[in-house]
Amino acid sequence: MLRDDGQGMNRIRMSQIKNKSYFRVVSDAALMLLVVVLAVTGITLTGLQAQPDVNSISDLPLADPTIDSDAQFHAMRTSVWYDGVVQYMFLKRDVTIAVGTYGFRADTAVIRIQRQATSTGQEVRHMWMYLDNAQAMPGRGPTSATAPRLLVTVSTTGKVDLTTDLMEKVDRSGEDLTADAKRRFISHFAAISRPVVDTTINESADAKAARMARENVVTNGGPTIVMDKQVDTALPQSPFSAVDPKASVTRPQLPGVSAMPSTSTVDTTTAKTPSESVAVEPVKPVAPVSTQTSAKPDEPQPVVPTQTTGPMPVDLTAAVTTAVESTPVVNTVAQNTSSILPPAGTVSLTFDEMIVDLGQEQPYAVLMGKVGVMYVDEKGQLAMSLRADQAVIFLRKQDKEYQQVFSKLDAADVVGVYLEDNVQVTNGDYNVRAPRAYYDTTKNKTVVLDAVMYTWNVRKKVPLYVRAEKIMQMSQTQWQASNAKLTTSEFAEPHFAIAARTITLTQIQDKNGESDYRYSANDVGLTWGSAKLFGGGHMGGRLQEIPLRSVAMSYSGNNGPTVQSTWDTFMLLGRDRPEGVQSTTSIDYLGRHGVGLGLDLDYDKPNMEGLHKGYALLHDDGEDEIGGRDEIGHDGDFRGFYRGQHRSFLENGWELSLEMGYASDETFLEELFVQEVENEKPYETSLYLLKQQDQTSMSFYANYELNEFTMNSAQLQYQGYTVEKLPEVGFHSVGESLFDNHMTYYGQTTASYMRVQPGEDTPADRGFTNAQSLLLFGQANTVSFENAYNATNAPEGFVMRLDSRHEIQAPMKLGSVDLVPYAVGRATVYDDDFNAYNGNDENVRLWGSAGLRAHTQFNKTISNLDSRLFDLHNIRHIIEPSVDVSFSGTSIEATDLPIFDYDVEGLRDGTTVSVGLRNTFQTQRGGPGRWRSVDWLIVDSHYVVSSDDAEPNPNVLAHYFGYRPEYTRGGEYFHTSVAWMISDSLASMSEFTYDFDQDKLTQWRTGLTLEHSPVLATFVDYQEIDTLDTRLLTYGFSYRITSKYFMTFAHRMDFSSGGDDQRSIDVTLVRELPRWHLIGLYSLDETDGDQTFGIMLMPLGLGGSKYGRPLYGAALR
Repeated sequence: MLRDDGQGMNRIRMSQIKNKSYFRVVSDAALMLLVVVLAVTGITLTGLQAQPDVNSISDLPLADPTIDSDAQFHAMRTSVWYDGVVQYMFLKRDVTIAVGTYGFRADTAVIRIQRQATSTGQEVRHMWMYLDNAQAMPGRGPTSATAPRLLVTVSTTGKVDLTTDLMEKVDRSGEDLTADAKRRFISHFAAISRPVVDTTINESADAKAARMARENVVTNGGPTIVMDKQVDTALPQSPFSAVDPKASVTRPQLPGVSAMPSTSTVDTTTAKTPSESVAVEPVKPVAPVSTQTSAKPDEPQPVVPTQTTGPMPVDLTAAVTTAVESTPVVNTVAQNTSSILPPAGTVSLTFDEMIVDLGQEQPYAVLMGKVGVMYVDEKGQLAMSLRADQAVIFLRKQDKEYQQVFSKLDAADVVGVYLEDNVQVTNGDYNVRAPRAYYDTTKNKTVVLDAVMYTWNVRKKVPLYVRAEKIMQMSQTQWQASNAKLTTSEFAEPHFAIAARTITLTQIQDKNGESDYRYSANDVGLTWGSAKLFGGGHMGGRLQEIPLRSVAMSYSGNNGPTVQSTWDTFMLLGRDRPEGVQSTTSIDYLGRHGVGLGLDLDYDKPNMEGLHKGYALLHDDGEDEIGGRDEIGHDGDFRGFYRGQHRSFLENGWELSLEMGYASDETFLEELFVQEVENEKPYETSLYLLKQQDQTSMSFYANYELNEFTMNSAQLQYQGYTVEKLPEVGFHSVGESLFDNHMTYYGQTTASYMRVQPGEDTPADRGFTNAQSLLLFGQANTVSFENAYNATNAPEGFVMRLDSRHEIQAPMKLGSVDLVPYAVGRATVYDDDFNAYNGNDENVRLWGSAGLRAHTQFNKTISNLDSRLFDLHNIRHIIEPSVDVSFSGTSIEATDLPIFDYDVEGLRDGTTVSVGLRNTFQTQRGGPGRWRSVDWLIVDSHYVVSSDDAEPNPNVLAHYFGYRPEYTRGGEYFHTSVAWMISDSLASMSEFTYDFDQDKLTQWRTGLTLEHSPVLATFVDYQEIDTLDTRLLTYGFSYRITSKYFMTFAHRMDFSSGGDDQRSIDVTLVRELPRWHLIGLYSLDETDGDQTFGIMLMPLGLGGSKYGRPLYGAALR
């Protein structure tokens, strides 16, 4: 039987039918004659015109409803051109499209915009958007769509906005995507142009998709979204069947075949013309009936067709027999919500040729040539798309005859689907490619051989591939892969992969409702290319996060070869990662330092947060070589450190913080984790309890020193010891308003029970020479820090201290000047008079201060000022002068008190005056319509002078603390900082401090950065610090050589006395592999006398722990 759906005919060969091919020849001839007549007369048919009429779209039967929503387009590059009155836009790179509350992302998109005036005077924009690699935009409406090609249409009276980095008027009609888009637009126009009929039995796939999308628009008020099923461009093909060379074959794009039951009389009447359809009755649902078989449901009986006529395709015969034998005959279909294929709904078929056998035992149909099997669920949504070159559809045996079954198959009638050659399966969340696959709907099982499963993480923009010899789908959300590889590489031989004997995948939903996958793998191995690096064990976790975070290999002149790797801890243990928790494990070989193991853990929960990190060297035979000091050797030592920080938010406004810090020896952190001792807060083991309400708070603090040395470098240099407090209780008030906001009160009172804990180590234990120790610590390198402290006669035991500070401010305004007079009173009481330390018997210190802060602002705008040389367009000059005067006195000088806390005992007294002037010059840049304000030049200067009783400390850099003048170093000095935005690509920063007491510049620096182009940037920086005898010049560049290569270079030179050989060079070369970054590194550090070569591999989009340790070696830090 032949049936025409308006776009071509499918040919059915049935075992009881002998086709009359001459009917088809006559119809084809009639069609060709009709086309010739139309071409000669100039008549056009609806659906064949290249462009729809300008004002006709809204009047079409199935046109989009007009909505009132704005449309926003964004792309890095946009090309615009016109085809008559139709505007086209070609959007490329980082494309986003938003219409109302709906949004989409794509790699590239072609936009067609056609304007139409309505009778009410409004202008409607008919926008048809063809998206390449379309992804849903999270948080944009209830509708989401993901497809290789997606058609989105909308008709709106709202605004259309476009933001792009580069706009060009270039006709992109020659692009392949534009050609595909125009073909799709014509197909869509034809689909919405068809007259509305009462039945959809003969409805084409395009028309059906457009109708269903329109229904969604009417319901939800959004755009029309149509999954593109015409990605493959139709190619000229042979008009004859590969099975029967004498029989002609049509190649339809849409389902429309009608199959008659094998025992009925066949109507072989052929339509006279292709546009004349054969009348077909709508299909009624057929209830399942019991079969006449004694086989149990779990014991399938092989069924062989009793009669066939016509040749069977040779390459499918074995496949059909095997599939039929493995297909059980049951009487019901379980309504399982986790069914792989929907048990209810419809199945649409597309193909070039079909052979049907509706025998008495096992009905089946063999489909050949561009086969498509589309499962649509009861809601009308596409649930599964199966595509292949050839397929076999196994049908449920029915007591009564099939009626037009292939026009609109009921999903319950399909008991199995076998696919062969170029198999592609997708449901929108994942894609599977394979040469062969079989779906058993009765057992809800799927077997896919030599398969590649693909999914995509939208948030991290990382794809994941599973390649396996066999994938068995156990349910709609679970798969099991045998002899599988998990990788981010799309190539058949991936650069890097996790290989396993079995991998089980389970689909879940994350907290945002997006699809996610968890996996569990057995007999796991790490492979590079075809080489297996190591294997064994179990691993599990989320599919979008492979366990490897980074791997690095390097060679150092001081330590030899090193290998470092960082892994996701939970995935190594085969456990699911708890929400809000991150953890990484480090497995390293550090050359002469031996094997190292580390663990980082951080968590952020609703009522708690924290981080823990630790690292250990199991057997260290290496040497610590730190910054020009003497080498510190080790002989099989076990070394390591641990630092833990935890904070809990308790009920009633209470907050609990816990810390613990420990290191095995003085130089472990300086050798391996220098950032921990130079930049992190001092290590401590402590408990801190805080209760805060409005402007007041209470606190309880206690700390105990586990180490017998001071770990933090800055703390060691300015203080030389740590202080234990067991405990300290405090009460604080910040910004309490008094007298109807005319005055503000600040207060803090603490009671402490404390003692100084100096280190038992010596500077020599850290590698300092005697000269270095005298310069930095003022003591010989063989004298311990504890003995040096005890030599000052400072108290060695616990001391009780009560300290109370109170400040009153009275802000006011005098014209345009802001005035803040203030007064401070402070009392500190000790249970020890420190007679042995300072020779007096006072144990109460009274300290007081009064002062005045004044600030104002003036500005002036200079218009009509333009300079191409300085990139200026108008100038606004803002002047901000300020003055701060303070007077303070004390009953005990700071030098007569042992320092427990610098902000308590180290207070300066005397008179201090600070005069400041800040000049800001603003200009406009960007051009007409894009003007923006820029701080072109900022000059901030301060002059500070103190009375003679505020003696300066020449070893401390001068700096003024406006909020607490008592912390400021005494003396007379001038400081200026300059920030100059010379152009949008060139900037400069400088500062200097001149000390009048020493009559010289104590420190100055200047720097310049230049962005030559989007791929090249350079910088240079020079700084001098006279107190530290430091003169450093640093310069370098970053350069994107190609789209796959990126390079950085930095060179630092020390021009200080004795710093002839103190320089360093760092070079980094990044190669962007598919889904990976391969990094080559080189470092020369003459301070340590070391050279390092290294390579590092990191997955794209996946990083290590937020608090992970730096990689070892100068080049890898």
